[in-house]
Amino acid sequence: APTAQEVYTKWAEAPGAMHPDYGGLIVDEFITASPAHFAAWGDAVGKLYEDSRFAGKTFYAFCGDLHEDAHSLEFARGLMAKNGLFALERYIAEEPTQDIATGWIQQQFPETVQAWQSALPGSPERLVMVLGILCAPPESVDTLPNVNYNVLQEMQFNRIANDPACFGLYGLMEYSASYADEESLRFAYQLMRHYAIEGRRDRLLKEPYILDHVDNPDFAEGLKGWTVEAA
Repeated sequence: APTAQEVYTKWAEAPGAMHPDYGGLIVDEFITASPAHFAAWGDAVGKLYEDSRFAGKTFYAFCGDLHEDAHSLEFARGLMAKNGLFALERYIAEEPTQDIATGWIQQQFPETVQAWQSALPGSPERLVMVLGILCAPPESVDTLPNVNYNVLQEMQFNRIANDPACFGLYGLMEYSASYADEESLRFAYQLMRHYAIEGRRDRLLKEPYILDHVDNPDFAEGLKGWTVEAA
């Protein structure tokens, strides 16, 4: 594990980290590491906040479920004490049925928020939910050709907007624009406006989860529904 000074120096020297025109620093990613790593990172966050050049700025930990392990939970407590924020990764892949997708969304959003609140009271108000807009190489959750990816995206926004467990979250963001096609990126920010800026709770799309304009698109049933001829 590095020393706290090594970590602090790396962050403090990052372009823009201390620049007066920037609001803070987001560091990727706090998921799985040794107790010594989390101890060093926690001490480094403290040193960063003690630096007068960082006054008024915010440290965002791009993370997984830090509440599930004792040493990562201690790091999370320390960051909360400094009024830092957690950018919590939640990347939902397409599922063969809407019911399965709904179950995952229930688990990954309201149930996750409740688990954070139970382990770290007050933490949901410090959570930024990071939804996965991953639909172009090299990473993708848009993996089933018979599923409407835009509908899956909206299902997540709609649950966050309507489930009381998710009320009071600090914010929403998408990861990552560089892994998204233009249509999906544009639609994601229509959803951001509809739900997070205008405060709407009704559905924006009226389209079905399962696409109905093509049969057997992944050839799971051989050539059923297709007319083919030799090249």
